[in-house]
Formats: sequence, C-alpha cells, structure tokens
Amino acid sequence: MAELILTGDINLMNVTDSAVPFALVGNEFRAADLVFGNLECCLCPPPKGHSADTEGFFADLFVAGAALTSAGVQAVGIAVVRGHTAYQIPMRGSRLPANRPGLPPQILTWADQQYLQRFTQEINVLRGKVDIVVASCHWGVGREVLQYMAELGHAAVDAGADLVIGHGPHYSLPVELYRGRPIFYGLGSFSFHTGHRGRIHGDWLGMMVRVSCEAGRIDRAAFRFVRHDDRNRTVPRVLADEGAAFDLVARESADLGTKLLAQGDEVAIVLGA
Repeated sequence: MAELILTGDINLMNVTDSAVPFALVGNEFRAADLVFGNLECCLCPPPKGHSADTEGFFADLFVAGAALTSAGVQAVGIAVVRGHTAYQIPMRGSRLPANRPGLPPQILTWADQQYLQRFTQEINVLRGKVDIVVASCHWGVGREVLQYMAELGHAAVDAGADLVIGHGPHYSLPVELYRGRPIFYGLGSFSFHTGHRGRIHGDWLGMMVRVSCEAGRIDRAAFRFVRHDDRNRTVPRVLADEGAAFDLVARESADLGTKLLAQGDEVAIVLGA
C-alpha cells in the first residue's frame, strides 16, 4: 500500500529559516511515499527592476529548496490550461424580463479546446505508464466552482486520472466524487506567509489530503484542515475547532452528490457514494 499527501498553495517568499514552514508536518511528510503540492513561487532572485507592485513571487533558492527537500516534499508542478469567460443576460431564473436595462449578467466559463485536448492526451498517455494518476490544476476565483473547473476535472477523470486537486483561490472548496474518483476543487493555502506587496496573509484555511492506494486504485481519500500561525508554520487543526468550515465544505460537497464523513481529526470522502 502506498500513501500520498497532497497540498494546496505553497509560497516560501521571504522565508529565512528552512526549518520553520513545515516543522509541524514534516514527520507526516517524511513518512508518506509521496508528497506533492502546488509551489506558488519561483525559486530564483527577482528579475532586475522587479518591485513589490509587480506580480510574481520569488523565494530564495537555497532556503526554500531546503525547506521543501528536508520536509520530504518530492514533487511540485501544475498543468496549465487556458480558460475563457463570457457574460450573458440571464434568460431564466430572473424575476425581471431579459430586456430590462441594468440586469446583472450570468458569468460563463469554459476550457480552451486546444489546451483541453493536450491536457487529456497527456493524462491518457501517462495512464498506461503508472499506477496512480493525479491531475493538478491552478484555477478558480473566490468560493464558486466555475463551469470550466468542473469541465476540466471531469475531463481529467474521463482521460484516466484517479484524483484531481485544484488550488489558486486560497479557499477550501467542495469535493466532488465523479465516476468514483475524487475532485478536490480547492485545497486552499498550505504555506503562504507573505503575498503581493509583502502583505502578511495570516491563518488562511487549507486542506492537507491523504490518499491510500493499493493495486493501482485509491482505497481511501481524506483531508485534514490546516492553518498558519504567527511563526510561519503550517498547523494541522483539530476538526472540532473547525466545525463551521467542515459544515460548509460538507454541505457544498453534498450539493455535488458527495458525502464527507468526520473520522477523528480527518474528513473522509465516502468513495462508494
């Protein structure tokens, strides 16, 4: 049996002590067979002329690299897929007629077909070479699961992915069980001390996913909530202290046809749902 740990956004900008960010989760990381997360920073100096008002996160190669490797993080990387947005006057669901000036539009999103084709082709090729395929997508805005996110998640599973993880909006979003395979739409922030313009991000809520695999299939998928303390450490949370967060994610997941079950301080996805 193999155990995977999957995380959301990791930004190590302005970290000066490599032992600090993962001090409270390092033992769990090193005990797992694979730890994989989204690295939301570049491990290099900022380009000449870069300022705090310019987009982009840059972390010290040696300090950030040591933080990742000493904690047992083995892989970071994401799939890049272009999406599109359109705005449409709602034809249904509004109490006002569609010709009423000032009516708020519906926001429509969809994946670019060329990118989507390449994405699914790569998953399909990988499917024949490995036991477990994890698709990782940086997507979304806010708390809403947008149409293109579901489109990409479903397409990944259809192409052979056993598990899909999403990250980007810095919120813990619902889980969908599609064709028996979990899609985590948002794992939130895992280690994100400093963001744009040097702003301290505080204790955003994140999810650390633990997956058990055997004979080429997922036997169990669960997550534990994490937060961030004032020492820049990722802190695993007691589930009883995150009741409101659990209720919200469980309710939103139920709307997608997925049941979540509290098991100690972890939340398990009921794979038979």
